[in-house]
Amino acid sequence: MEPETWLETDAIRRASDIALGAILLIVGALALWFAPDRSAGGEMGPGAGFFPAVVAGLLCIVAVVLLARVAFRRSPPPVRPSRPLYVAIVAAAIVALYFALQTWGEPLFLRFGPPEFMALLVLELAIALALAHSSRSRAAGMAFLGLLLATVGVDPVTGVLRFTMGVEGLLHGIGADIVLFGVFVVGDAFVCLASPKLFLRSYTRLVTAWQAPRLPLPAALAMRLAAVLAIAAACYYAYSLMESYVEIAWVLVFGVLGVAAKILGWNRFLLYMGAAFGDRLEQALRQTLSLAQGDPALLLQPINGTLLVAAIVILASAVLLSLRRAA
Repeated sequence: MEPETWLETDAIRRASDIALGAILLIVGALALWFAPDRSAGGEMGPGAGFFPAVVAGLLCIVAVVLLARVAFRRSPPPVRPSRPLYVAIVAAAIVALYFALQTWGEPLFLRFGPPEFMALLVLELAIALALAHSSRSRAAGMAFLGLLLATVGVDPVTGVLRFTMGVEGLLHGIGADIVLFGVFVVGDAFVCLASPKLFLRSYTRLVTAWQAPRLPLPAALAMRLAAVLAIAAACYYAYSLMESYVEIAWVLVFGVLGVAAKILGWNRFLLYMGAAFGDRLEQALRQTLSLAQGDPALLLQPINGTLLVAAIVILASAVLLSLRRAA
């Protein structure tokens, strides 16, 4: 996981919680207000507004938690240091899972339906939240924000417009690629343009206790030139997706969000995960609810039941560790 912040002062952490809490509360409230019909749609399952309304409600809950933490705690929790062992364990687990899927994946995935895919996506998000640094509450907020961004555009099931605000460029939604290039490539490039030393410090502090080295003027100019080229490449890629300048505007907007996330400790990786998983998670959830028809036994089948239990255990463990750390 990407450690979120190199500024470890109480003032920055408080400002981070207040700013993110306010943004999430406003976005969540507006999403609840403007969400389309969320009632059941017959055989098609829940309406087009069901998933956005659920995500927006969770977004508001996280926002209240962040704001309450600032109001009732004297000092926000310090940043947890990065541990290379954790990274090695996660990398080893991914490699082992890859080889397992190569060996047994085909017969296993033949048994996967919407409930199993939904549980698998929930498990992946739970693991990402548990491994988040600095604040799991902020990480959860960014993940829910990404899920909400994935609902913008035309609902693929009912054809209902969701959160387009009459903008033609939003009919096709906000792609996960736009979020990825914006918050990471353009966001880092903006920081590097402002201060190459600050850019280096933001990464050296993530993995070690080293200070950023002194930069000679030619190296700083070369880094700024590379940042300009990165922004230009990201804008060109965004334009090539739909041949629309709206995509360029969005990638720059997410670049500004990436700068704020880098400075204030908001987990950019989970924002991207939410945007990338949102469509598939919503589709699997709606299909699962349609198949279940009110019977929760469908969620307790061997494969998806095991995955959901694992996700719940992981999230519960992360919450207990956070409460212990706070105490």
